[in-house]
Amino acid sequence: MTRWWKRLVGTILALSVAVPALAVTTWVVASDSDCTGFNAATGLSTGPIQCCRATAAGGGNVCNQKLNMGDKFIRPVTLTAGTGSTYTATGDALNAAALARIGLTNVVYVTCSGTSTGQDVNFNLTAPTAGATWGAKIQLFQTGGGGTTPVTNGGEYAGSTANASIQCVLTGY
Repeated sequence: MTRWWKRLVGTILALSVAVPALAVTTWVVASDSDCTGFNAATGLSTGPIQCCRATAAGGGNVCNQKLNMGDKFIRPVTLTAGTGSTYTATGDALNAAALARIGLTNVVYVTCSGTSTGQDVNFNLTAPTAGATWGAKIQLFQTGGGGTTPVTNGGEYAGSTANASIQCVLTGY
């Protein structure tokens, strides 16, 4: 092997070891069975989980509501990020487990409140059409009174999403 190739291979190996992996945000859909008390779901987040009203055994939780509206369903959803989560520019996709917990095959409308940590939320449907497996990305923006958290160009949030939660209402079937 020539000296040039040895340098190239050495540089590639050094770069692959030197760059740490970032912990992306994995949004989890809270379920009644996750609730351990008022606003609490141990194991999901140390931040408040608004759909939890009591312990899982105590009842009164509203995380699993699915309301009938003619030929559609209304599904309130609490999404939460665990500890050590870092927001990914352009958004973090909901994984298959989160989509399964939502329990809708197709989504036609979504509205979300801001995060519990002050960011505005854009719930981007990536495949909402009938017959397709729907998907979604959560994109965060820091536009108004969110304080001193960092932003990237265009107001998109940049930073930790540790223990953040979002309340969304989805309409679909």
